[in-house]
Amino acid sequence: MDKIPISFTQFMEFTTKQSGPAKVSTVRKVKYSEYSPATDYWRDLRLAIREVHEKNYSIDYLDHIVQKANDKKKSNYADTVEQYKKFIKNKHIEWFQPADAHWSFNGLFVRSTPELGLFINGKPHLLKLYFKERSEKLDKRKAASPLTLMTTSDRAHNDQQASISLLNVMKCRMFESTPSDVTSDRLLSLQGEAAHFIQIWNSLES
Repeated sequence: MDKIPISFTQFMEFTTKQSGPAKVSTVRKVKYSEYSPATDYWRDLRLAIREVHEKNYSIDYLDHIVQKANDKKKSNYADTVEQYKKFIKNKHIEWFQPADAHWSFNGLFVRSTPELGLFINGKPHLLKLYFKERSEKLDKRKAASPLTLMTTSDRAHNDQQASISLLNVMKCRMFESTPSDVTSDRLLSLQGEAAHFIQIWNSLES
């Protein structure tokens, strides 16, 4: 069986789609479109947020990224930076290096390394950032499968018993998961989503 390598973001986009045609369209896009940094809308901001914490920059560094953004991104970037500043305000934040991680199921290989490893008020979190609230709203139900995937991923090393976290940046809302939260039903639901992705992938014309 050939391996199907995809990113966490691509799989999450699939799981949050509600209709069958939307899921097919998402898989088709993943299968036939090559990744390019130029078309990764949130890439610059995602990397900048990591730099702020990893290199201990001032949070105002993000304003510099907003100013550099092209006109099509500037407004969304500015709003998102404002929300991220609200999220970390009055919190004690320290960086730690998150381990490389992946999740696999029947040939589907999902890269799931967190963007951020942060001690937030002393509690370690492995964080993935979610930026697409305006186009695809994220609630607790939609966050369940992505969190289960992150929680059950294989990691290069144990990250200090960190809480697995998914941050909806625009809502300043963080969803969390620990191994004890992964019920058999949640795992079956995740595996069902993965099986559906594989079935669509294999059914598309090569």
